[in-house]
Amino acid sequence: MSVLFRVTFAIVYTVGFAMVVLFSVGAGEGTTIFMSAFLSWPLILVCVGLLSRLHVKDTRTLFIGLMLLHYILSIALAVATDSSGLSDTRRYIQRYPSEFIAYFLWYALGQFFIWAAFRRQSRSGLA
Repeated sequence: MSVLFRVTFAIVYTVGFAMVVLFSVGAGEGTTIFMSAFLSWPLILVCVGLLSRLHVKDTRTLFIGLMLLHYILSIALAVATDSSGLSDTRRYIQRYPSEFIAYFLWYALGQFFIWAAFRRQSRSGLA
């Protein structure tokens, strides 16, 4: 995977997700659930950078650990920052289901591409 592709992916994914965060917060009337994932976003960017070094076993372990840390921090921050017990998120989903689904799909699609690249790069490094 070329450096140009990884940098382009990181920029597009980050800018797109920043827009998701801004739109979903909705001037305080929305949900902060996507903001929690964005707060640990530097871990995602480090993992995208590590994709070219996956031929080293320690790098693969670091990649998996950082991705898991991102997920754990995102969940912990979502619970900690939503004092309403995630009722704001439930209300947002009820009011704007299609927007929530689109925002979630943006995040999930990017995660899918990162893990697919990890799998591909790991296999080519082992061959």
